[in-house]
Amino acid sequence: MIGIDGQYQAYFALDGGSGEREIGESMFHSWKSTVRASALLPSFEMVFRTMDDSFARDLESGAILRAGVGRDSETINNMEWKPTGIECTRLATEEMGIRVTGLLNQATFLRDRGNYSSGRPVSGIEAITEVMERAGFSVDASPAKSEDSQLWVQPGWSNKRFVLHAWLHSKLSGQIPLLGFGTNGRVMIRALNESSPPGKTIGPVDAQIPVLGNYKINDRGGFNSAWAGDHQGFYETNLRTAIDYWRTEEDATGGVETSATAYEGVVRPESWMGAGVLNHNHDPEYWKTYVRNLSFLTHFGGARVTCETTQPQWETELFDRMTFLDPNPGGGSAGGTSGSTVVTKIVHSVRKKAFSTVFELSRPALNLAIPEPI
Repeated sequence: MIGIDGQYQAYFALDGGSGEREIGESMFHSWKSTVRASALLPSFEMVFRTMDDSFARDLESGAILRAGVGRDSETINNMEWKPTGIECTRLATEEMGIRVTGLLNQATFLRDRGNYSSGRPVSGIEAITEVMERAGFSVDASPAKSEDSQLWVQPGWSNKRFVLHAWLHSKLSGQIPLLGFGTNGRVMIRALNESSPPGKTIGPVDAQIPVLGNYKINDRGGFNSAWAGDHQGFYETNLRTAIDYWRTEEDATGGVETSATAYEGVVRPESWMGAGVLNHNHDPEYWKTYVRNLSFLTHFGGARVTCETTQPQWETELFDRMTFLDPNPGGGSAGGTSGSTVVTKIVHSVRKKAFSTVFELSRPALNLAIPEPI
């Protein structure tokens, strides 16, 4: 077992043509796992060194990497990973340095073409749950169903394509469905709304989670708002009636705008999203839900904070709320860059004697007021 008491414990083993062999502390250099708010599978990077070239041969021949990483031996997440990239370096010590990258060992999710049919009217979230459980995933959905209802059919699409399709058509009034893979590999579906608890504070000073060193703040909220617009236009061909042109009535933030000043001074033009067909099977708001969800997701990643902490945060998961505290040189926190955020990416990194976690925290926009002309 590799680790630091109170911070992390880990073990690694390679299961290939030469059998299952442990990558012990003398061989281990570093491990990094990444999960993000999307339908992308969790990814990893591992570096180790060995005198035995058969490790490289096994990796090249399709070996599986078994890894368990967590706070302690009782809370370790045991997961299997599929190597997709190998880089070997012959060291001066005659050892071989091996860098391995890959994905959660569920790559069939990306390419398998299913023939799912719900057989009865169900919601989009229920359809996602059924498809993912059939594919071998554990699903943690809260809520367990959305407000839409229709027969769902997977017409030879990959599981990933169908899940993305059903996700964007899942209706949650006043809320937005978020989708991702958690740190233990399970599929996570959450409803984001303004009433969610604010969560822990994170920042360089006076925060529950202290930030290490520099952090990055990126804002595209104004551009996204001006580019996508809020009151999206859409041409809907209803096979029972006729072509209907409408615009969404609510803002793209879906009720989760972090501040009334989030888009202050930004002109948000009306825009046209596209066209679609509505038949007798579709939920009546099939396309309106799609436009609303897609518009929100365009805005939601407008502002992002990337920061690192060495404080163990194994319990923090995707879509948890955090309040980012950006210090104001004059005292207190900077109102424009501080505020409520949502965790949209987690990177756990371990070395022999070091541990850190990088968070990506997202919100629709920074609360930066437009200065008065001089």
